This record gives sequence, structure tokens and C-alpha cells, in this order.
Amino acid sequence: MLRVKNLVKIYESDEYKVEALKNISLCFRNNEFVSILGPSGCGKTTFLNIIGGLDRYTSGNVTISGISTKHFSDKHWDAYRNNSVGFVFQSYNLIPHLSILDNVALTLSLAGVTKAQRIKRSKEVLDKVGLSNQYNKLPSQLSGGQMQRVAIARALINEPDVILADEPTGALDAKLSIQVMEILKEISKTTLVIMVTHNETLAETYSTRIIKMLDGEITDDSNPFNEVDAIKADIDEINELDILPEEKNQLLKLQLKDLNEIENSNNKLQNEKEDSDIYNENQNIIEDLKNKINNMISDNKKLAEEKLKSKPKFIQKLHRKKKDKAAVVVPFKGTSMKYKTAITLSLKNLNSKKRRTILTTFAGSIGIISLALVMALSWGYQQYIEKMQKNVLASVPVSVYEYTMKYEDFTKMFSGIEGNEERPSEYSGTIYLDDNSSSNADIGEILTKLLGSFGLNNLSEEYLDYVLKLDPNLYDSINVLHGNQFNLITKTKDDLGNLTYVDVSKTPNATGALNIGTTVLGEQGLQTNNWHQLVGSKKYIEDYYNVIEGKYPESMNEIVLVIDNKNTIDISALEDFGFDVYERDDDGNILYEPKIDKENNILLDEDGNPIDDLDKPKKIKTIKIDGDISKTFESLGTFKLINNNDYYFKYEDYYVSPANYDDKLEESYNKSSLELKVVGILKPNPNNPTMGSIVGNHLCYTPELAEYVYETSIKSEVAKAQIDAIKNDNTAILPGTKPIDPESSKSKYRVAKFTSVVRDKINGEIKTFEDGNALALIGGGLKATAELQRIGAIKNPKFISIFATNFNTKNEVISYLEKYNEDKLPRDQIEHFDMSEMFIQNIRTVMSLMTIVLLALASISLIVSSIMIGIITGNSVYERTREIGMMRALGARKQDIARVFNTETGLIGLFSGLLGIVIPYILIPFINIGLKARFYVSNILVLNPLHAFILLILSMVLTFIAGIIPSQMAAKRDIVRSIRTE
Repeated sequence: MLRVKNLVKIYESDEYKVEALKNISLCFRNNEFVSILGPSGCGKTTFLNIIGGLDRYTSGNVTISGISTKHFSDKHWDAYRNNSVGFVFQSYNLIPHLSILDNVALTLSLAGVTKAQRIKRSKEVLDKVGLSNQYNKLPSQLSGGQMQRVAIARALINEPDVILADEPTGALDAKLSIQVMEILKEISKTTLVIMVTHNETLAETYSTRIIKMLDGEITDDSNPFNEVDAIKADIDEINELDILPEEKNQLLKLQLKDLNEIENSNNKLQNEKEDSDIYNENQNIIEDLKNKINNMISDNKKLAEEKLKSKPKFIQKLHRKKKDKAAVVVPFKGTSMKYKTAITLSLKNLNSKKRRTILTTFAGSIGIISLALVMALSWGYQQYIEKMQKNVLASVPVSVYEYTMKYEDFTKMFSGIEGNEERPSEYSGTIYLDDNSSSNADIGEILTKLLGSFGLNNLSEEYLDYVLKLDPNLYDSINVLHGNQFNLITKTKDDLGNLTYVDVSKTPNATGALNIGTTVLGEQGLQTNNWHQLVGSKKYIEDYYNVIEGKYPESMNEIVLVIDNKNTIDISALEDFGFDVYERDDDGNILYEPKIDKENNILLDEDGNPIDDLDKPKKIKTIKIDGDISKTFESLGTFKLINNNDYYFKYEDYYVSPANYDDKLEESYNKSSLELKVVGILKPNPNNPTMGSIVGNHLCYTPELAEYVYETSIKSEVAKAQIDAIKNDNTAILPGTKPIDPESSKSKYRVAKFTSVVRDKINGEIKTFEDGNALALIGGGLKATAELQRIGAIKNPKFISIFATNFNTKNEVISYLEKYNEDKLPRDQIEHFDMSEMFIQNIRTVMSLMTIVLLALASISLIVSSIMIGIITGNSVYERTREIGMMRALGARKQDIARVFNTETGLIGLFSGLLGIVIPYILIPFINIGLKARFYVSNILVLNPLHAFILLILSMVLTFIAGIIPSQMAAKRDIVRSIRTE
């Protein structure tokens, strides 16, 4: 039963106070058709809203089935509306973007009913109101009468205790009004129907009870329902509720309280009217009900105690502590909108506004597109750098040089050239005067600083062994250069085509007196032009080069020729080795180019014949490889590697090079059996371009050949003779092996005095290396060391280069090298150099800064897009105000309303994110094509799928945040005002 007791509703503000309902008390039967009549503003709709839980009463109480609503919270009222009340409004209040089936089923969705059950029950109730086969139509496709039938079906779907109809026929014509009234009359046979109307004719025709109101008070009730009878029915309904015995007792006590109040009221009436018969009859009924309630309470207590005994003791204690605390009894199932329902509602709303959804999605995607392109550039460039890393490592490995100079020392040596005082850049009325004679450093001072920055690494056999014990997984190769001369003699042709022998020996040198090239250029600084050692394994080389002709060297006497991307090699690479690269006539004589004047005209003699230029012989333009590549190059000349014992010849106490003696060259050539053969041609791999050639555009030999030269050199007679000569001189020591002050950590080293045992000619000048000042270190020290290394008198390597597998393992390599220096004096420590790390880090730093700036700029558009989405969502809240009110009337909680709008903004974020990712994926190939055409770099933009996913999540999160304020505004909207909004 629905009971209203002493109901008061007051609207008040700072400016006014209106008492809309004044102490109204009414009881309603479970199945009757009640019409409430009265002029506008008398409180009819307010009364209906309070009964339906749309509005709150100021004082009094509303009970349904014996359940008091006095202490209901918002969630209790939501459950009450969803379970016990059905609404039929004058303006239908159907959700326009949902089908009539979905409109009706929405109440069940909030109640957690399964989809199959929702569809089944919704169709049944639509059939009941005469709308079968109309399920999938939208409200806009129905007539007014049909829409009101849908509203009635929606009110009936949850089998409520009461149907509240507010002017249900107000927007219908007479015929449709009768149809609606017939439906409501039929419903009233099993359900309480309370209708507010101005139409007295319809009310008198169809209603079983008419209540009239005026100024917030009941003025007439055609068929009142006694409160005692209502309480009697409530007691029975309480007994049927599926709640705990304790909760039943709580409700029964409220009924007992109401009976006591009625009894007191009857006592007052008895004293005033003295109608004993009526009083006695009521009193007997009340006493019977009170006894019934007390008995029920007693039975429930026993039942509760029995249930409690079966539970653990700690639960029993806990229960007894809480039993005196009153709780709100709500037998209604709580409502909750599932995310699936929220998504469905949001998708259908977005689908109903396709144009705005598309524009909003595109606008929201602009920021994501910007970020995606920036991140694609950053990631693509990072991938490009990582791809280049191995190439950089090949060109600039982790190196250990014989002579070192710290990078910071190199830069500091120029300090003082522009003066040391800092001067302000802005003019402040003061002019500074510079004395160049005192502030600028002269060349001598610079040179002194440079010499002071030099150090010496003692690359001993011990240290080399330590390096070679490095974990093979950390490096691709270790390249060691000892500085030994390759004694090479070529058998070729002279100008007239006769056979001749040419000394083309090669020695890795120091690249200048200061050896700066070794520090800056790495290994390439020590290699002689056109004669390079292959670095790394066969696999390592093949990562960067393709063997386009012949094969990769398999024996130490096999070498390869390296050409560039245009199948070209500098002809000097062949000339330096004495190959015959000249055009010849039939007699074998070299042909020469005709003389050309300044205007590129050929000079002719008196007879009109070209004048030969004997200084410019004609050179071949191409080499045609036909069949065996070795045979092709043998036709240009053959050359052999000669060991020291077969190369130098003894004259008195000295050893003489055969370079100036043709007979000795031929003799040395014939002694050697190690002929070097060109067996292959390498060309840079177009799929793995390098920053610079890792082996150069030259003739290249294997590390095995270099090791062979080293082993034969250190065991040669000339090397032994040089070592003995130094040992016999008590004042001499090996160059650059001791600091002047043994305790000093400064990098100043003594240079030995010794005489070389090697002469260029029999009567040539004797080379003497003098000890002296710092300049002797440059003029004598490096040259002395190079002289000894050339012939094999020094076993220490000139430098060691370690080619790490990647940048991660490179750090482990560096850590391993630094570990060697532990517990060693500064002067005994070995310093390494790594230019590639500084190079790559500088590039990464610049790219990181660029990425941050671009991301910041792109983020602005993303923030603007998010704000715009928030504004659009706010407009959507305004447009859907009535829909919000209707969902709340159906039992949707505040958080459910917020969930709908949050889901909608999240979906917009999802669509914007997807569009913002798809568009870059479409654009990137075309952008890469343009960049490749302009900068010759492939795939510089690469969008990482992980980054794309992060951007998608970011888009959803930002739009969700943008929609928080509008969604909270929607959740907090007043239900009554929302429903009344036009």
C-alpha cells in the first residue's frame, strides 16, 4: 500500500517561501484508478513528483508496502523509482535516438536484467499496449498516441507498485485520449494508477476515486481509504518481503508506532464527539493489529536467534553490538548501469548526430596527428641512428693509441686567444680595452700547452693479452696495428713496355708529427693511402659490402679491391702499387695526351698534327673483368710480399733497402713465394649505407697477412741487429718509454739517442735520433718509434681498435678497459678514446630537444582539441537535459548519468585517436618518399605501434578528462527541472 502522512513541501530561497503541500495525508489501495484534480499551481504535480521520488518532501512521510522513505538516500530513491514506480508524462519523454524497444527496455537495463529477458519482456508489454511489430521504430516515426503507449509500456515494464501519470492525455486529441484512458483503466485493475489531470470528464468517466486539491491541500476525496486498513495491508506485505527477520521487525515497529498515533488521535476524537460505537470498533481493530504485530515481532526474534546460533561466536557478538543501531530497510534491488549499456546509449546518440560526430572526431584528431608525426620522426630518426651505430662503430671504434691527448686538453690549448676576462655583451656606457700583447697566446705558448697535453700509453704485450681476453660476445672484431712495413715489390712494365721491378712498400705511419690524426680520424689516420686492413670477420664486412666479383679472401695472400657506389676507384690506388694503367701502342710504348691551350683547343704543329705532351700520359678509363679476376689484374702487374730477411741486404754494419737497386729488387722478388692476388671486388651494400667507408676505397688485405708481417719482422735479422745496437749504447733507451721524473704523472717523456741500422742507400746518410727538449718528442720521438716499429724492433702495437657489437656492449667494453687501470698509478694507466659516443650523443641530444619542442607545440593543438570536445559535450548535456531527467526518473543513479557522458567523450577520444593514428600511417609513406627524393634518406618517419597505442590511450584519457566537468554537471541536474525542460 502507498501511504502519505503529514506531507509538507516548502520551496524557499532568499527572496521567497512557498508552501506547495500542506500537511497532506492519504492512503491508496493497491489497485485503483485515482485522479487528482485542481487548478494549476495547486500542488498536484508536486504531490505526484514526491510520490514518485523525483522530488523530496520537507516533512512528513511516504511509505510503500510498509517501507518508510523518510531516511532514504539518493541511491535508495533511485532503486525505489526503478522498482516501485512507473511514470507516464504528458510530453512522453522518450529518448529520441533509441528505438521504442530500447526505450522500454532501458528500465530493465538499469535493474540488471539480462538482454534476452529485456527483449522478451519489452515485446510482451509493447504487445499489451497494441504496438506489436513496431519494435524497431524510432519515436519520431510514431504518432502522439503511439508514443504515449510506448511511455505506458515503459512504465509497466518493471511491474511497479504504482503508475504515476501526469496529464497523460494533455497532448492528445479526444480519440487518442480515450484510447490511453482505456489502457490506464485496464492497468488499474491490478496496479495503483494515480493520474493528475485537468479533464474532469475523463476523470469521472474512468477513475474509481477522485481527489481534489486547492492551494496545497486536499479539499475532497470521493473514495478515501482508511489508514488502519492500509496498515493492515502493509503488515501482510511486510511479512511477504524477502528480508531479514530483524529488518521485518524494524518495519513492523514503524507500523506499531503509526497505530499508536492513530489510537491517540481516536481518543481525542472520542472525547470531542462521544461516538462510542465507532470508537470501539476502531479500537478493537487497532488492538488486534497491535497484537498481531507483537506476535510477528516475537516470532521474527526467535527465528533470528536460531539463525544466529548456527554462526561463529565472533559473528554473534558483532551482531549483538549492532542490533540496537537502526538501519534504513530497503528491499529494492539497487540500480546500476553497466558500461555496455552506457556504450550502447553513447554510440546510438553519436550515430544520431553523424555530422557533428565526424567533425568533432576530426577536430579532436588534429592534435593526435601532430603528435603522431612528431613521434614518428623521433622514432624513425632513432631507428636511423641505431642503424648507423654499427657503421659509426666501424669507422670510429673504441681505440687505444700509443700516444694520447685528452679531448678537453685539446680544446683548452686555445684558451687565452680571445682573452680570459668575461665581458658583458650589452653596452652599459663602458668601453673595454684589450692588450693583445698580453692576452693573446703566441704559437709557442699554444705548442707548449699542446705538448703538455700529450700522454703515452704503454701498449705492452701484457695489455694486449688483457684486451684479447675480452668476452667475444661484446665485440665483432679487435684490430691491432703494429706499424710494420709491408715490403712489396711489383713486377710491371716501364715506359717502353719492358719488364721492370718497382718497390711499392707500405708502412702505416703517424699521420704527421703531432699524431693528432690518430686521435680524430681513428684507424684511418694511421693507415696509408690505398692499402687498408679489413676489419672484423667476413660476416661483419659482408654487412656493409657485397662481393660483386670473385670471392672474399680465404688465404692470407688474397686481397680485394673496394670500389664505390658508382663502380669507381681512384686510379692512384693502382698506380701506387705499380700496376700498368697506361694506354700503349702496338710496340708497348705509353701514349700521351695532346697539348691543350687555355681555351681547351688542341695545339697543332706546322703540319697540322697534334703536339704531344710528354708530361701527360694517357691512362686507361676502365678495367674489364672477363673471367678470372686474378688473371685480369696479373695482366696489369704482379706483386709480392717480401719478408725482412729477403728484403734488406747487408752492407758492412748496416742493412740497406733494395728500393734504389734494380738488381736487388729483382733478387728479392724472386726469393719470395708469397705473391698477393686480387681475388674479389667489394661494393658498399646499398641496404646498409655507412657514414664513411669502413675499409676505404682501396686495396685491402686480411688481418692474417698483417700478423704474418709482424711475426716475420720481429724475428728478422735487421730487427735483432737494431735491438743489439741500442743495448750496446748504455745511454740509450727505447724512445718514449720513461717519464723524466719517475714519480711524476705528467705526460713528459724522454727520447732515446740511437742510430738506425737501416740505410736507404749504401752511401746514404746515417739516421740518428737525438735526445733533447720537448720538440725532440715531436721531431725525434715519433719518428724514432716509427722507425723501430717499421722494422720490427718494437713488439708493442701502435694502436688497438675494438669494434663493439652495439652501443650497449660498447659500454661493457669500455668498463672492461677501465678495469685494467684499477690500482695503477696515473702514469701507468691506459687511456682509451671514443669519438663515436660523443658524436651519437650530440645527435641524440639535438634530436631530443627538437622532439620536445615539437611535442610541446603539437600538444597545444591537442589541448585545444580536448577543450573543444569538453565544450561540445557541455552542449550535448544541455541538449539532452530531458533525456537526463527521464533516465533519472527510471532509476539511473547520478554516477550512471556521468558514466554515459564520460563514455561518450571516451568514444569520441577513441575515434579521434584511431583517426589520428590512421591518417599518419597513410601520410608517412608519401612523406618518406618526398624526404628520400630530397635528402636521400629512407624511412625517416616510422610510427612505432607502441607509440600509436599510447597516443590512442592519451586521446581517450584527455577527452575523458575534458568530459568530466560536463558529465558532473549532467549528473547534478535536478530531475524535475530536467523533465520539464523543453
